[in-house]
Amino acid sequence: MTGTLEPYNINYFFTLIGIITSISAFYLFFTTIQRINDEMVLYKRKVLWSGSVGVGLAFWISNLSISLSIIDIMPADKIITHFVAVFTGSTLIVFFVLKAGINQFVRPLEYFLSGLFISIGLLLVLIAGIIILFSKDIVFMPLFFVITFLTTTGYAYSAFRFVLQLARESSNTVIGKWKAHGSTIMGITFSITPYLAFFSFLKSELITDLEPANAFLILLGLELAAVWLLNFMPDWFGESKRLEQTARLQENQQHYGSLFENNPDAVFSLNQSGFFTSVNKVVTKMTGYSEEELKKMSFFPLLGNDVRKKALYYFEKALKGRMDTYELAIVKKDDDPLYLLVSLMPITINEEVTGVYGIAKDITQSKKTENMIHYLAYHDELTGLPNRRYFVKRVRAHIKKHKNKTFAVLLLDFDRFKKINDIFGHAFGDKVIEAIAIRLKESIPEDSVVSRIGGDEFTVFIPSLPSVEYINTISQQLIAVFHKPLQIEKQECLLTTSIGVSVYPEHGESTDELLKNADIAMYHVKDHGTNNYCIYKPEMNNNTLDKIIMENDLKRAIDTREVIVYYQPKFDTKKNILIGFEALARWNHPELGLISPCEFIPIAEETGLIIELEKLVLEQACEQMKQWHEQGASSLLIAVNLSQRHFYQEDVLCRINGILEKSKLEARFLEIEITESMAMFNEKATITKLNDLRDRGIQISIDDFGTGYSSLSYLGKLPINRLKIDKSFILDICTNRKNEAIVKLMISMADHLSLSILAEGVESKEQIDLLQELGCIEVQGYYYCQPVPAEEAAKFLKADSVV
Repeated sequence: MTGTLEPYNINYFFTLIGIITSISAFYLFFTTIQRINDEMVLYKRKVLWSGSVGVGLAFWISNLSISLSIIDIMPADKIITHFVAVFTGSTLIVFFVLKAGINQFVRPLEYFLSGLFISIGLLLVLIAGIIILFSKDIVFMPLFFVITFLTTTGYAYSAFRFVLQLARESSNTVIGKWKAHGSTIMGITFSITPYLAFFSFLKSELITDLEPANAFLILLGLELAAVWLLNFMPDWFGESKRLEQTARLQENQQHYGSLFENNPDAVFSLNQSGFFTSVNKVVTKMTGYSEEELKKMSFFPLLGNDVRKKALYYFEKALKGRMDTYELAIVKKDDDPLYLLVSLMPITINEEVTGVYGIAKDITQSKKTENMIHYLAYHDELTGLPNRRYFVKRVRAHIKKHKNKTFAVLLLDFDRFKKINDIFGHAFGDKVIEAIAIRLKESIPEDSVVSRIGGDEFTVFIPSLPSVEYINTISQQLIAVFHKPLQIEKQECLLTTSIGVSVYPEHGESTDELLKNADIAMYHVKDHGTNNYCIYKPEMNNNTLDKIIMENDLKRAIDTREVIVYYQPKFDTKKNILIGFEALARWNHPELGLISPCEFIPIAEETGLIIELEKLVLEQACEQMKQWHEQGASSLLIAVNLSQRHFYQEDVLCRINGILEKSKLEARFLEIEITESMAMFNEKATITKLNDLRDRGIQISIDDFGTGYSSLSYLGKLPINRLKIDKSFILDICTNRKNEAIVKLMISMADHLSLSILAEGVESKEQIDLLQELGCIEVQGYYYCQPVPAEEAAKFLKADSVV
């Protein structure tokens, strides 16, 4: 088609598209207002502009669809020009209305001018679109235009009023309901308006075969009906809100009445003169006065002379707008005293205090409660034993009363309890503590007192001390008592105890000093094998001080990365190639130099620093191996040891995953080493964790194999890749036929279980040759290299010595 437009009836498909797009545009418009007014939404300006652009684009699509409904062909250049004009105009109008919606409250003049601006802007956009698309078929119809302008103006004011009302609403449920209704009516109205504009500016035969006036009246009727609905929507919305608020008010009144009447405490209100204006049933029951009697009296007759001044002070304080709570004694109608805990609150109406609300709780029985509180203050909640506060008070009282009498303090700490608590959880640990407490109470002398002073630490106060041998006897008995396992949840739990002993006044003249020295003696026992007792000696102070210093230095060393990683290479003796490294922690102390792992690893395990230490080793080892891979050693594995405490942490897999992701090392090149005893501990949990690691692609090896107590059937269940023969079997393998036979059996077992096997501690060529003969070709040890820093380990990364 060229030249002028040909007569064409309305294509209702495009009309439907225009209506749906228009409804969607208004829904997006209301959603944008809702987001802008949401206090949780940041970058409101960005939301404002993106919403304006989105709604403007939808309005352009709607306008274009309506235009396409009366024309069969649309040239591309006109569509582009139409887009620029209509989209820009629509976006600016939407931006203006959104800004007004943010303000929510506008003055009458602002409302009038805003509505006029919206109606004129909307008509200008429609006229611009008509001129662009139908420039050769323009026929101005003044009457139709005036009617269209008035109708559009009514539509604009009604729509703007509804927008402002909805913008003030805070309930998302209410907004969701009304924005759906509003979007539908406004979208339909907006879709009819272009047709009215067509009749005002185009030949009627382009639109319909009907008489122009008849067709226009039909559209005008539809438009007016929609505008009428839209005009009344704010009223309906307001009425709905009013009904909702009325229902909420009634509900609140019912809640207040329920709270007032059903409150277990006495609830009352007083006027400014102190007379009762309302009381609940509890007040009448407490005082003995009826409701009618109370409403004729003030609170003064209920008070004795000794408390009137106090009660008046708090009453006047409440009248000044301040809330407070205080204890008060009143006299009931039968002259019995009643002790109350009273809270007074001001009644504020229109920012003026008109009276006082009061809530009174009967505390007459509080003396009984005080006894219970006293008990709880001096007893351990879990075990019922006396606590640290009781122990200190009892010993101090004994010293004050018997200054020259010798007595002993025993401090017990249970070995391995922290591991059990970490692995099985605190609930299981609590049950272990309860069982320990029962066994201790049954085992101490009658005149002695056992207390739980925290965690798994207990004290035994022995007030009568005939001789030193008596201490030895009691300590040995307590150690022997725990040789028998505890029964916890059908599981046997074997614990041993380390006991430190201090004697008054030889080892201290105060409770704190006695406890401190008993603690030093107890740690001396732990440092020399546990499951024993020791009486304090002054020279132990130096060892304890050194240990405390070492603990503090180790924490700092981990934080400052004084702990570094050394690497010991592993070799395939058959191919004579390097296959990987084992990462080992070394502490380069700034004053003491290189500290042996034998010194700081036990401290790390005891204090819990082992988790952070092993995390540091993992991070450094994975980062270093990634660097070596990038240098060409792309097949090497890095092995890292995990302690039992770390292995059974719930987030251990997440921690390892995080380290692998950060270092970008593939999981298949990481090998986690656990000990044989760890593998045997808590079978179900161990296998679950190992499977999680294997599923991630991480390899698993059993370190120090042969030194534990694993069974062959259990070993077959473990999802592992490699066994590492402990160096104690390798040391004299060439001269000890029994060790040779044991190693041969281990190699054969690994072969039948389809596991790799590696020998640790290789120190001679003869050992390598014998291991090769027995079938073990993977080795590590001082024969090749002791653990060295990364710079020295790199010398093994030669092209001809790396897989």
